[in-house]
Amino acid sequence: MASTTPARATASKKGDEAIELKTKLRATSTTRVEGLPPREQPREVREALQLLLHPGCPACRFCDHKDAKFFDWFEIEKYGQQPMVKAMRASLGMCPAHTRQLVTNRSSWLLTTVYGYVVSAAVSRTDWTRATCPACADARWALQHVLGLIVPQIREPAVRKAYAQTGGFCLPHALAAIRSASIEEAVVIARTLLGQLEGAAVDDGVALVAGSDTDSALRHVHRQPVLETAEPGASTLGALADRLAGEACPICNHACQTEHRYLEWLLSESLRHDTDGPAEARGLCPSHVHDLTCLSVDAGIKAVGLQAASAAAGIRRLLEEVEGLPPCDPVGRLQLAARAFGAPGSASKRPRRALAVGLASRKQSYAAAREIFVRRQPCPVCQVVVETERRSGDLLRIALLDADVSDRYRRCHGVCVHHAATIAGLAESAPVRERLHARLSLLGWELDEGVRKSAWQWRFEPPGPEADAWRRAITQLDGRAFLGSAGTRGGASEDT
Repeated sequence: MASTTPARATASKKGDEAIELKTKLRATSTTRVEGLPPREQPREVREALQLLLHPGCPACRFCDHKDAKFFDWFEIEKYGQQPMVKAMRASLGMCPAHTRQLVTNRSSWLLTTVYGYVVSAAVSRTDWTRATCPACADARWALQHVLGLIVPQIREPAVRKAYAQTGGFCLPHALAAIRSASIEEAVVIARTLLGQLEGAAVDDGVALVAGSDTDSALRHVHRQPVLETAEPGASTLGALADRLAGEACPICNHACQTEHRYLEWLLSESLRHDTDGPAEARGLCPSHVHDLTCLSVDAGIKAVGLQAASAAAGIRRLLEEVEGLPPCDPVGRLQLAARAFGAPGSASKRPRRALAVGLASRKQSYAAAREIFVRRQPCPVCQVVVETERRSGDLLRIALLDADVSDRYRRCHGVCVHHAATIAGLAESAPVRERLHARLSLLGWELDEGVRKSAWQWRFEPPGPEADAWRRAITQLDGRAFLGSAGTRGGASEDT
């Protein structure tokens, strides 16, 4: 037999390595598949278990993934499809949070095209009422989808075990799930959440109490320019004149400055106290918990501790109410009515009390206890922002009666479409409507010019002021997107 040549030996060695690599990959793949739900289980159970393969809130994970996919497909093709164009024109763009996500790492030609047809819709309308943001509608569907997959199947032993092992929903999503859950389903969700709140590590506390917030870092970036322009005026009209001189909505600018001052005050109060922070931190909404954490991790952890203790106490009260609910079986009802009849009290009221206890509705009693648990107090920071917007709008409406202020207003940025539509009396003001229509019309021309210059036959023309018209269009439509600033930090790339 002929001896093996070096080349053939090398090829054989490479072949053996390839076979070994394939075996390792197959073993890895098999290990991954073994963690998947068995095919013998019902489809609904398999889908629920698929969402519970990894630790952490399944709703946060699914919604974040769906949100990222929405913007990927929006950039690839949906931005130009008729249903999306119609939805974007009806909503006059996206909400502030999704607008920030849209402009992050998106090309400028895409944003110029999108805001071209959005601004043209705003110019042609006299009523600036906005429909639901299409990204918000998609996120709402994603949340209902994941809750509809997990909550009804949580009675199944396999799903209940996986839910407990992975930690279940975060606090905001647990509240959303309990609102529509049955008594048995709510008990599983509440007990799992209580165990997580009592044993949560410091690093996981924010995610557990406030959920996921991919927008918090973007809010922190865009909030900085507002602080640089926060110079108090010598008088009320002087302060208003300072805000009118900026390249942003004066109401958005004032509200965002006030919001940040409140967060800074919460930060200083939290650091001043050795143990608990201020009581206001107990009622912060999830977004402002993340905002406070971006300013100071220590202050955020204190706020999370207050909210975790409050939520744990609420869960214990809910579980006590559930244990005290009227029993389902008739014998248990009769025994409960007999105990009520024999309880101390007025003899004339005993029959009525026993009858009320015996016929009490289990569902209605649970619904009342559930409503107390899921009801949350308004966020103090959100209340301050809303009140600041209202007061700032009232001041502008009154100040426009002055001829000097009205003349200055006709040469400034003016309020955005959102505040013109939502603050009473502003849309009826002639200077507001005239200035808003003039700026929107100019922005529409600039955006059309940007689209024209992006065509191949006009490639010899250098970009002009219209290159960032999409950025000015965003501040004119809704100044909250860039938190009351001109939006010069972060945003789209300039590729063509």
